[in-house]
Amino acid sequence: MWIDERYPQPAGGKIMSREVKSAFSAVAFVFALTSLLFAQSGTLPRQKNKAEQERGRVDDRQRQALNERVLSQLEQLFVEAGALNDEEAKITVQVQVADLLWPSDKPRAARMFEDAFRSIEAMGSTDLNADNAASAKDKAVEAQSRLRAELLQLVSTRDAKLAETLVKSVSLPELDLEAERFEISRSDRAKTKFYMESAKRLADIDPQRAVDLAEAYLERQPGAEVLDLLFRIQNKNPALADNLFQHALSIVERDAAASFDIRGLAPYILRNSGGGSPNDASVRRFLELAYSYLSQQSFNQAGAGPANNMYVGRRAAYDYQFAQQLMPYFEQRMPDQVETVRASLNQMSTLVPPESMRELSTDQKPAADLEGLLAKAERSLSAREKDGLYQRAAMLALGGNDTGRALSIAEKISNETMRASTNSMIRYNAAMRAVREKDFTAAYQYLKGVPNLRQRATVFNQMVRMSSGDPEAALSVLSEAEKMLSSAEDGPDKVNALLSLLVVAASLDSNRGFEIMQSAIRALDRLNESAVDNKAAVDEPRRETTDRTATHLTVSDFRGLEVLARSDFDRGLLLAQSIRRREVSVLAQLAVCRGVLITPPDLPPNAIDKVKELDDRKARTKNTGAH
Repeated sequence: MWIDERYPQPAGGKIMSREVKSAFSAVAFVFALTSLLFAQSGTLPRQKNKAEQERGRVDDRQRQALNERVLSQLEQLFVEAGALNDEEAKITVQVQVADLLWPSDKPRAARMFEDAFRSIEAMGSTDLNADNAASAKDKAVEAQSRLRAELLQLVSTRDAKLAETLVKSVSLPELDLEAERFEISRSDRAKTKFYMESAKRLADIDPQRAVDLAEAYLERQPGAEVLDLLFRIQNKNPALADNLFQHALSIVERDAAASFDIRGLAPYILRNSGGGSPNDASVRRFLELAYSYLSQQSFNQAGAGPANNMYVGRRAAYDYQFAQQLMPYFEQRMPDQVETVRASLNQMSTLVPPESMRELSTDQKPAADLEGLLAKAERSLSAREKDGLYQRAAMLALGGNDTGRALSIAEKISNETMRASTNSMIRYNAAMRAVREKDFTAAYQYLKGVPNLRQRATVFNQMVRMSSGDPEAALSVLSEAEKMLSSAEDGPDKVNALLSLLVVAASLDSNRGFEIMQSAIRALDRLNESAVDNKAAVDEPRRETTDRTATHLTVSDFRGLEVLARSDFDRGLLLAQSIRRREVSVLAQLAVCRGVLITPPDLPPNAIDKVKELDDRKARTKNTGAH
């Protein structure tokens, strides 16, 4: 084999050219460079992840520090509440603090709830300001009802068993079931109603406990209020709902209160005709009681008096409609009683006024006639009837999207109060419709004629929400709303309207939100000064008022302040503390604390520095004191 002498032969007898050697060198270099790059690319993500983890740890530490500050503030508020003159505000603070402390100290929070509940039951008329003894007693009952409902709303979400225990600790009146009649005082009625309210709150959490409370309620104050609970429990446990329905039927049958007839339970049957509940036995028992009721009413109405008796006619119309609705059920389940029920229908129809009978007729349901209402109003000789017809006609025109005519008809109402109320109602509804159609110019025009500031705030809030996709437009609406509300006359409605506007403003622009909160505080302080001056004019020496009826604010009224606190806790707290009225200031401070604890915030970029600065300041103060 011929070999070129210029290229030596390698070991093994194979030849490697200079070009091949060069190619191998290039490949080796590329391989080395690639390995280096891969090594570096693996290092960068690890470094990035480590930095993110470190930032996360810092955020957690600072959030924990903020939470500790908030809990410390709660302790301070709890102590301050003990010095409040307003017993209702004092208990409200205790309840709210207990709710906020629950995640961190459940046993203590439970004891605080129990103490607050005992304080509610111990409240007397002397704990509240009133003009006379009767008024003081009524106010005490109302305050107890409000506080019980507020406490139970919070407890039921924390511990259903504790909620039931507290509810059952309320003593209910003992009843003599053999007596023909019994009367319950207003205080006892409020306690009994509390059982039903509690049952409704527990319906989704613990249906069985809800049924137990509802049965206790029905024994003392039977009424159709149980229907709402029946439908709610039915969604969770149809069989349990049917048991409660059976209990209600037994009370109707016993007729202990002589105020709860079978008609009150009819919707449970009529609205469940296609479902598995109520069961056949319950439907049958209901129809038997309905049959007895209709037979008795037919007999009673036969000798009740002339057909033109207004009361007899109205009662007959209700009973006629009731029997008419149940007729398909009788035909299906009690066919042997159908003829008797029809006879009762015929008897009742003779007592129902012709106009009512036309409305109840199944084969003739004429639509409301605007021109007919106006013509009838013109013929009427009664000013009260005439105004009522004009009001109905105005609202009918509004329903037909003819706002101009609706306003024109409303002007014909002679009663000044009814005319103003109808006019405001029309303008408010027209403004809301204009907002839905995004015609803000028209909405502004209608709003100028709406005197109710809360309704104005509601419309403005809806306008801001409708502008959520256009921040500039939303801020423009917010500016117009603040201008209109701030220029209004001072009063409770102005305070509530500004606080309502704050809810949407806080989410849109925190700085504007703080400004609106400041406007609300100024209005509140001026209102309080006016109340103090009025009180001093008739009751010397001058003292701070504790009457909260003019501006009955609760923690929930400061929802906007909760949102603001998530962006700047310190600024929100300072604003709340600046409210001159102590009771309201404490409630506002509670809202600020809720903003941090109930919905943990994502701390803004400068929050960590703020908390660190506060910690450093405390450390310097401590060191200075040590020297």
